Amino acid sequence: QDVLTANELTTVLEDMMCGPGVKEVYEEFKAFLGFRLDTGNKYKSNIPMSEIDFSSSQTSGVSYRSLPKDYPLPQCSGRTELCDSVLNDEWVSV
Repeated sequence: QDVLTANELTTVLEDMMCGPGVKEVYEEFKAFLGFRLDTGNKYKSNIPMSEIDFSSSQTSGVSYRSLPKDYPLPQCSGRTELCDSVLNDEWVSV
């Protein structure tokens, strides 16, 4: 079974999706796949935990680490003030 990687897929679609009105869709699709614009940030939004550099992160106990300050937090819609005050977006178990 032949399966395209994300890089191969975006290469194939690039020429087909360069026209006016479609380029934005292509960029959104690339962002969905985890490609990032060159923002200077070394992290993309959906990298595996094993690729995050926790060497300078705070620790809490044996397994909890804070996400690096430059790690992009996922966008969340529908959160209330209560959600923002109690949900964790900064600590992960590794």
